[in-house]
Amino acid sequence: MNESFFSIRTVCWATGAARLPVLFKRKPRTMLLELKPIEETPNSTVSSLYVDGVFCCFILEDGYRAIKVAGETRIPAGVYTIEERKEGKFFNRYSKKFGHTFVPEIIGVLNFLYILFHMGNTTKDTRGCLLCGMAIEYDEATGNYFIPAGRSTSAYLKLYRLLSAAFNRGEAVQIVVERKEKIAA
Repeated sequence: MNESFFSIRTVCWATGAARLPVLFKRKPRTMLLELKPIEETPNSTVSSLYVDGVFCCFILEDGYRAIKVAGETRIPAGVYTIEERKEGKFFNRYSKKFGHTFVPEIIGVLNFLYILFHMGNTTKDTRGCLLCGMAIEYDEATGNYFIPAGRSTSAYLKLYRLLSAAFNRGEAVQIVVERKEKIAA
């Protein structure tokens, strides 16, 4: 993480003599991602992802489950940290394919581990992760949303470039996940 310092040279108002510089540590900027819901079915959720207030891409996730089902449940609403994951299947695949140095991982979600942003087309590809897409379509036969073929890679690469630049500047990255309120029947 890059640390940035600046100093202020002070002079004694009475004698004009220079004082020792005072060092202030700058707080690192935090990049903010916002996940805003659009539509959902029992098995799929579509949201818009904004990076520092600017639309980045669509996100496809699993559907809502009142009780978590491993690999089939979207993450709950909340504020979470995004960190660089440097191991595992997606890291190995993307480092070989694209030369990436990490895959983005959402940290701090209760009862969830290894929540990544990655490429994919249907909820079968999610396993509880977030799939990036530049377009979303609805499949009437399955009743689920999906990312059309060829529309996920460019979205993931766009998000990766933004996150990589933020991490290289020493910024923290957070995501605010919003959800539509579920009303009990």
